[in-house]
Amino acid sequence: MKNRGIKDLGIGFGCFGQTSKIKLENNTLITLGQMYFTTQICYGQDLIKLPSFNNLYDIKQFIVSGYPCDRQYFFSLDRDQWYLRIQIYGGSAKDDVYILGSKNYLPVTIGRNIDCLIRYYDDILLSKYQCTIIFDGNWKIIDGIEGKSSTNGTWLYLKDEQILTENMILKTNNTIMEVNFK
Repeated sequence: MKNRGIKDLGIGFGCFGQTSKIKLENNTLITLGQMYFTTQICYGQDLIKLPSFNNLYDIKQFIVSGYPCDRQYFFSLDRDQWYLRIQIYGGSAKDDVYILGSKNYLPVTIGRNIDCLIRYYDDILLSKYQCTIIFDGNWKIIDGIEGKSSTNGTWLYLKDEQILTENMILKTNNTIMEVNFK
């Protein structure tokens, strides 16, 4: 059988594939709940060159080693580490920006539950524990928490062509499809 692929054409709301774990890169686009977020990865002093540093008050929260910290503590840290900048759009997010630092990193959870470090309790499509961001030498996002998947999934934008596989789950706007070659 010939390989069949799918790729978003860049118009409309996008085509996303459900993911359980993915390595994050610059400009990765993820959708979860009613929100979208983009990523930027940089090292040390390069963080200051990112657009969010034109106005530090645009940053909702600094999370270093898996714990929230204030701006003063954040800027006193050694810059010899990797950073992940997440900008969230849509839903109840108002272009919220989060900066995560990699040293001695503990997982950061996103969801509605009170103990999630990034929490949006009023997003009805977001699971209590939607996803977990880890750093193990690379930044990664894992759907759900501790092996338990989220209810509505974590979705990766298909900017590059993907080979369709049996039972692959795809989403465009509010339509969810499963690939079946029968």
